[in-house]
Amino acid sequence: MDPKGKDLSALQAWAATESAELAARFVGIVGAQTESLRAELQETRAWNEAMRAELQEARERVEAADVELSQMSAQFERTLDELRHEHATTIREQALSCITLPLDELLTVFNALERSTTLAEALTALFDGLVREFSRVALFAVRAGRLEGVQQSGFDFEQDISKVVMPIATDSLLGRAVASVRIEGSPAARPACRSAASRAAPSLFPSPSTARWPR
Repeated sequence: MDPKGKDLSALQAWAATESAELAARFVGIVGAQTESLRAELQETRAWNEAMRAELQEARERVEAADVELSQMSAQFERTLDELRHEHATTIREQALSCITLPLDELLTVFNALERSTTLAEALTALFDGLVREFSRVALFAVRAGRLEGVQQSGFDFEQDISKVVMPIATDSLLGRAVASVRIEGSPAARPACRSAASRAAPSLFPSPSTARWPR
């Protein structure tokens, strides 16, 4: 047999063996890499599913928060409207009270004055009306250029006011009231409602002992 033929056959056999081994190794490596990629893909899919679930849960929480915020906003608007209505009602009632109560008191005084038949009765009716409006009221009569006490309410006198006699100073509040025969008052601000009348600035109503009524 030709030696060269034998070498060629051996070389072919060796090449076939090496090729088979190389192919087996290649298939093994590719198979391992494929399994690794398949596992990574599975993990990625699981991670995507978890993220999708978390995203859906977050979306549901946001939607629930939006609904709750809308409900709270509507409740706040209703409460604010109720407070506005209540405040407006309170202001209206207070305004009506501040207007109606003094008018009622004035009507009572006017009726009492209308029923009066003498100057003394008229002054008593006026005095009683002022007592209901002010914490301290004093009635003086003008006689012989001086003031003589007649009646008082709210002052802490140790003696009868009828024993009080004062000269009239023309530059005083009393003097101006007697001279003008009109209501005189201090420039201090007066309260807006009758309930604060006890804090009002002092006013003087002239009441001469003659039958000449204030204009």
